[in-house]
Amino acid sequence: MKITLAAVLLLLALMAPACSPTSSTQPCHRYEAAAMVPENDFTAMIPSQGYSVIAAPPERLDLALTIIRPAKGPVTLVHVIGGEEIERWDLVIPASKRPIALCRISPLTKLSTCAATLSELPHPPGGYFYLLPRDNRVLDAGISFYTCD
Repeated sequence: MKITLAAVLLLLALMAPACSPTSSTQPCHRYEAAAMVPENDFTAMIPSQGYSVIAAPPERLDLALTIIRPAKGPVTLVHVIGGEEIERWDLVIPASKRPIALCRISPLTKLSTCAATLSELPHPPGGYFYLLPRDNRVLDAGISFYTCD
């Protein structure tokens, strides 16, 4: 199994809150759902069971991309359920020198990045996802869901 730089950085970011000297109950949880890599043609089938629907902010879908800069236009993420396309996002990758781009897709524009929002709620996280890099050199991507109790 190949571990990518994006996976390591995402894991470190997720572990940081666990180092807090005080413990507390977290009402929200991040679920790492799938990796989209060239070997699977940047696709992912995510089961519907096991994930809560995205119903209200701050809940969201996150897409972490490892990309060779500069980005050359948008990257498209498509969500399909039961053979029907339910959402398509043309992600505008923010300019940066870092190879990692994090796109937060939230119901609210002010909580979203990459010019993408969830258009209908509740939004089911399960289904088939595919990524269209277009002219961008995307090395890999990881999908996660942030939901609250």
